[in-house]
Amino acid sequence: GDSANPYGDLEATAQSWCLLRPGGLFFLGVPTNRRDVLVWNLHRIYGPKRLQHLAANFRFQDSTFDVTGPRVPQYGRTSYHYQPLQLLRKV
Repeated sequence: GDSANPYGDLEATAQSWCLLRPGGLFFLGVPTNRRDVLVWNLHRIYGPKRLQHLAANFRFQDSTFDVTGPRVPQYGRTSYHYQPLQLLRKV
């Protein structure tokens, strides 16, 4: 298989940015929580810090859920996480 790339998600989003025309819309759906979590070699859960890096050069237009809101559960063994749809615009 492919070797692990810790920045693969950021690179894929940057490549999508290159394909969009100026002002183009980009729909982004990733697992989201109040804090950033990395389950090594398995998946990421995006919190405020990593989500900002992922959406660099985009402007947030709308979201199906507020990432910073009090209703987002903390990540843990018995909790679940959200995967809201973010609407971004190319800057």
